[in-house]
Amino acid sequence: MVIALYLLAVLVPAALMILAAPLEIGLKYSREGSNGLLGLDLYVGPFSARRYRIFTVVMKAKPAGAGLRRRRSSAVKRGGGTDGEIGKETLLSGIGRAAGRFFFWREVYSRARPSLNYFKGKVRITDLDWRTRIGLGDPFHTGMATGMIWSLKGFLVSLLFSQIRAAKIPALAVVPDFNRACLATRIDLKIAARTGHILITVVWILMVLAVRGLACQVIKVAAELNRNKSNTGEPA
Repeated sequence: MVIALYLLAVLVPAALMILAAPLEIGLKYSREGSNGLLGLDLYVGPFSARRYRIFTVVMKAKPAGAGLRRRRSSAVKRGGGTDGEIGKETLLSGIGRAAGRFFFWREVYSRARPSLNYFKGKVRITDLDWRTRIGLGDPFHTGMATGMIWSLKGFLVSLLFSQIRAAKIPALAVVPDFNRACLATRIDLKIAARTGHILITVVWILMVLAVRGLACQVIKVAAELNRNKSNTGEPA
């Protein structure tokens, strides 16, 4: 009995500390011309003591029409018929699959929305740095584009902050380049929440999906999407 009390005295505070520990997700996106970089980091502990890289995706420009030629040649090898017939069948089947997935994920979202609304009230944006450089080769058009990007950024940031609380004012910048044609942007976004709130939300969603019979379907659809990306050579 005494040993059990000692264990409880140790385990209960440790569990409470873990549930109260802050977690921070850092999203980094940069793009210049046709090349880009997308990264996702996990910061654990107070003051973001430890950083773990979840994934990094490097996006490079591909030759125009390369993917289309590869898909068409593989379709011709699989079966007979003309290119027009194969293209029409592929288009119709693709539209059918996309419609089915849309209604499926809409049903999943409608079931998970209460738990997501709970989590939305617990999460907060701790940092947002969004910088853009734009140049169109003409000073007048560059100035017009700069104003339009400022308006778009203001709208998107206001919409985001109306849904999620912000810990500080975002850092936004749009720099016009009147000397050359260019387009470059960089976004650093950090969102923080407590471990306990994340755990409650995940368990809540899993229970709702299991009760509605959607959990197995979600796993099946996710596995199918991952398999399709692996077959086409796209990053998962």
